[in-house]
This record gives sequence, C-alpha cells and structure tokens, in this order.
Amino acid sequence: MDFLRFLAAILVAVFHWGLELGVDRYAEIYELPIVGYVIANGGVSVDIFFIISGYVILATAQKHSGLEFIFARLNRIFPGLLFSMIIVLVVGQHFIRPYEKPLASFFHSTFLTYQVFEIEPLTTPLWTLIIEIKFYALVSATLLVFPNLFRSVKGTILFLASWEFSVFVLALLKSDIGPFLYQQITLDGAKNLFAIGMCLSLLGRSRHQNKAEILVVAMFTLYLVSREILIADQSINLKLILLFACILILVSPHVSLNRPLQKISYLLGLSSYLTYLLHMQLGTTFVLQFQSRISGNIFVIISLSMIAMTLTSIFLAIFVERPIQQIFRNLFSRIYIREVATT
Repeated sequence: MDFLRFLAAILVAVFHWGLELGVDRYAEIYELPIVGYVIANGGVSVDIFFIISGYVILATAQKHSGLEFIFARLNRIFPGLLFSMIIVLVVGQHFIRPYEKPLASFFHSTFLTYQVFEIEPLTTPLWTLIIEIKFYALVSATLLVFPNLFRSVKGTILFLASWEFSVFVLALLKSDIGPFLYQQITLDGAKNLFAIGMCLSLLGRSRHQNKAEILVVAMFTLYLVSREILIADQSINLKLILLFACILILVSPHVSLNRPLQKISYLLGLSSYLTYLLHMQLGTTFVLQFQSRISGNIFVIISLSMIAMTLTSIFLAIFVERPIQQIFRNLFSRIYIREVATT
C-alpha cells in the first residue's frame, strides 16, 4: 500500500513536469510501454489516491471516536500542508513565476479556502485535498452521531447504502439547494472511488467475517466498480490500470515483505504526501536546474528529479512533519484524556 501510494504520487509529479517541459520534450517518455501511457494520463493516479484513501480511512474510523478521528485527520493534513506551502511560496516565487497576491495565496492555500475567495492557489493539486476533507467531514459526522457504526461490516454496509441512496434522492431534486448538496455529497464526482476503497478494506480483511455479509460487500463492490470503471467514459487501458490497482489494494493485507523491503516501502510511503504537495514548484525547479546544469537527456533529467524529490520529501517527513505531528499528538492526548477523566 505504501509503495502504491508513492508510485501514484511520483507519477502525478512526472505528469506535471511534462506539462512544464512540453509534449515534444517529453515524447520519448510518452512512448514508454505502459509507464508512458500512465504518465500521459496522470489523472488516473489521482483516482488511485482516492481509492487508497477510502481503504485507509475506514480502518482509521474503526479505531477512533469522532473527536479522535477529526484530530487524526487534521494532524495528518495541516502540519505538512503548512510548511509545504512555505516552501512552495519561496521556491515558486523565485524559480517558477511570481504570484499575483503571494500572502493571500499562501493563507488561502494553507487553509484550503482559495476556491471560496477566488484566490490563485500556490499549487494546483490542492483541489484533491479539498475533496479529501469533504470525505473526512462525512465520516466524522457519521462517527459523532453513530460512534460504533464502522466497527461492524453491517454498519459500514449501512453507511455505504445510505450514501448511495442520498445521492439518488439529491439527483432528483430540482430546487436550488439540490444541485449544491449533490455536488458536496458526491465529493465533486469522486464518491464512488472512496466507496470502492472502503469496500476493498472490508474484503481484504474478510477471513473471520460473516460470509453473507462479505457476499453483500462483494456485490456492492462490483456495482461500484462497474459504474465508476467498467462503464466510465475512459479508455480501456485506463480501466485496466484502475482494475489492476484495485486488485493490488485488495491483496495488500496478505502480502508479506522482508524487513529491508518493509523499511523501503515505509519510507517511500512517508514521502508520498509531501511529494504530491511540493512537486509542482520544488520538483519543477529540480527539473529545470538539472536540465540546464547536468544533462540534456530527458531520462536523466526526470530520473534525477524523481530521486531528489523523493529524498527531499523523506527528509522533510522525518525531521519536520513527524516531529510537529508528535507535538500536536501529545497536546491532544493530554487535553483529551483530561476531558474524558473529568466527564
């Protein structure tokens, strides 16, 4: 799972670097079998991100209360987002292009309010974080009202079925609020991807669960996959890539790696979030610097940029992001435990 997350992040990065360098400069990369096709269609990596998120979030929701879940998600997103936007602001301003309103863009990018106030974001991939937070909000609200719902297969099936029914009802509403609520509850069209991830999470840990319940989950998974992938308006190759990713996610709990590979996979997974946030400005800067100073070979340029981007993200995750998260985690634990004890 960590490796797949890293692979999706680095493929998105390479895709965006291609937009910067141009089709002609990237022609040799696009001609690579399979990999070149995935890079040329970088959006499929974002779909994989959303499926993985649905898988991981269900496991998190099963272990935490509503408040614990909200804190865990905020602590996962915002420390890395804050210092990443500082880096993006500085690097982008000096090496890519100046921002029209740098301080306003920084503030609204950090708090993901740039769409509301129509401010230019520091980096375009932030739109996916907004969709992620909508998903977190839906799960958080459910946990606050039904604390134990996700701890059983029946409860999760009920959540997924209710979600699907709500989408159906809102699609029929003709009032002004209907289309707005429909867009929010479908997570801007990404709803089925998150739901597929949640179903794969249930199926991947189905050894000791009721067979009838798992059969229902399997049928619901096939329904979602058929709607989102099989009959979707996309090429057969993209459909096969998404199906293959779903299979990898499904079997991931049953795959054992030796200790060195576990460590490598963990570090690569650790780098994925920051790679995603930083690749447009910092990664593009690496590409342009390597191109002007080291080599004109596109494969050398991109390979060095991938290595530099990954190592930088691992370093920042270990020495900046994780320590900040631990500080907030300790503070939350003290306040939360004190509050529970008082109650």
